[in-house]
Amino acid sequence: MFKTSASVRFISSVFLTVFLSASCAWAGDRLDDIVKRGEMVVAVGDFENEPFFFVEDGDLVGFDVDLGRMIAKEIGVDVRFVRVPWDGLIALAWYSRYPWSRYDMAIASITIRQSRTRACDFSDWYFYTGQKLLVREEDGYETPLDLEGKTIAVMAGSTGYETAKRDLAAQTVVMDSPQETVDALRAGRVDGALSDATIVIAAAERYDGLVALEGMVTTERYGVVLPKGEEDLRKVVDSVVVEARRILYDKWFR
Repeated sequence: MFKTSASVRFISSVFLTVFLSASCAWAGDRLDDIVKRGEMVVAVGDFENEPFFFVEDGDLVGFDVDLGRMIAKEIGVDVRFVRVPWDGLIALAWYSRYPWSRYDMAIASITIRQSRTRACDFSDWYFYTGQKLLVREEDGYETPLDLEGKTIAVMAGSTGYETAKRDLAAQTVVMDSPQETVDALRAGRVDGALSDATIVIAAAERYDGLVALEGMVTTERYGVVLPKGEEDLRKVVDSVVVEARRILYDKWFR
C-alpha cells in the first residue's frame, strides 16, 4: 500500500557492541530490544490524517512520521511503520492487558490524558491543539453550545467521544476514522462532527457548505505512547520530541 522511505544507519555487529557500551544512558529492556534487532516499530493510524500521517506518491509521510524517523535515528536503528486501526489496536495501548507485542510505540496524534497513563506512558508533548466542531453552514449553528443534545459524529475511543458525551450531552455516532465523521455530516446523518482542530479546519476548507465553529471545545496536547515503565526509552523519545517539535511545526504548518 505504501513504502517506507526512511534512510537510516546500518549497524554492524561490531558497531553495535561499541554503541551499547558507549550508550549506558540509553540502556533499558525495550530500548535494548530495539537496538539488538536494529529496528524500531511504530504504530500509526490506518486512515489518512494530513499533515500528521498520510500517503503521498506511495510514501508514508507527515509530522508524526518524521518524528518517528528522528527518534529511530537518535537510537541508531531502522524504523518500520505499521498502519493499524485506531479503535481496534492503537486505543488498546491504554488498557492494562495490552501486550505491546506488535509495536514499540505509537505516534498517531494521540492526546495525553492522565486517565490513560494507568496503562501506558506518554512522552513530553509534541503538538498543541484541541477539539473543534464541524457543522453545515445551512444549519446556522454559531457556538458549540448550540449543539447540546444534538447528534454528533466522533471517532471510537477518542477524546472527541468523551467530550461530546460529557460537555455537550450529545447523542454520539461512532466512526472508525475522521473522514467517516465528515462524510456522515455531509450526508445529513448527524448535526455535527467533533474532532481535532487540524482535521476540522482542513475539512471546512475542502468541502463547500461545511464550517468550523469558532473556539475550541477542549485544549489538548499530543504525545508519543510508550509501554508502561520503559523509562530509558522514554528519555530518548523525550530528548528528540523537545528538540523536534518546533522544527516539525515549522515544516508542516508554516
